[in-house]
Amino acid sequence: MEKKGQIVSKERVREHGEVFTAEREVKAMVDLVNDMATKVDCGEGTFLEPACGDGNFLIEILRRKCAALKANKKPNAKDAERYAFRLAWALSSLYGIDILPDNVLKCRERLSKHVLAEFDAVVKGKDKSARKELEEACEVVSGINIVEGNALEYQTNDGRPIVFVKWRASDDNSRGTFSFGVTPYYFDTMAGEAKKGDLFAVRDDLPRSPQYPFYEIGKIREFMKGIEV
Repeated sequence: MEKKGQIVSKERVREHGEVFTAEREVKAMVDLVNDMATKVDCGEGTFLEPACGDGNFLIEILRRKCAALKANKKPNAKDAERYAFRLAWALSSLYGIDILPDNVLKCRERLSKHVLAEFDAVVKGKDKSARKELEEACEVVSGINIVEGNALEYQTNDGRPIVFVKWRASDDNSRGTFSFGVTPYYFDTMAGEAKKGDLFAVRDDLPRSPQYPFYEIGKIREFMKGIEV
């Protein structure tokens, strides 16, 4: 279903209170946290939108992260894999929850599409291998970070506890190797600790993954399927 202005339908407003924030208001609100919104390293500039809709706030923050990434690191087509890795790194700091499945799918799609467009604008088709790695990374990261569920009840729509992960990224400049790992946390525990100022300042309730090479990031999805919740 397509949005008509700030709503999809009167039924969705009545049943779920769904009203999308207009772009002007989104930009004005993100301006208030612009210093955080332009950080791209894992563990910095982390944002969680507990009623993300189709991603209006998250996509605006992602735009700013990508712009900062280009300004700071000066990516080029000769270093396509590092740029792909850093784009995935920026994406990994964005999290969202929505109760409506179509919103979740659209949010994941919008975030992934923006990241790939940023890559294509620089690399211009000169490294298909790096782009394929980035495509999988977008699918894995957005699939884990954007959750279908009820933030107020800390549960997915099928009744399981919501689990988020803190992404661990490693960029070894001396060896030219890039890798990701994750440390999972129960959302209800995270929410309690977030009141103290750090979303991930909690004990390790769940096992950490190994550190996987960027080209094997799909293994993190398999790791998460094996987590007992």
